[in-house]
Amino acid sequence: MVAITAKVPRLMKFEKSKALQDKVHAVIPGGAHVYAKGDDQYPVLAPGFIARGAGCHVWDLDGNEFIEYGMGLRAVSLGHAYSPWLRCYYRSSETRPRLHWTGYGCGLR
Repeated sequence: MVAITAKVPRLMKFEKSKALQDKVHAVIPGGAHVYAKGDDQYPVLAPGFIARGAGCHVWDLDGNEFIEYGMGLRAVSLGHAYSPWLRCYYRSSETRPRLHWTGYGCGLR
């Protein structure tokens, strides 16, 4: 008989996100530039602030990992931190003071 083991997820913590949320609400009504992006529009355990991303995975300020889908923040076509685009951006930024975020000049349009 084979024992079945499963990873038990650690409890999520949101201390850093909550501290920043309080600061953001003090200067931005509703906490976002439009109502649809406000923190009251998402599930309680959705990340309030994304610190970094790779592919479809994102991490919030507290180190909680999420698979990003459907929160209005997703990078649908390439994922987060798409390596070919980042290499092109860095290469282009050495010669161009302002590279538009869409990848103009990178051959990725």
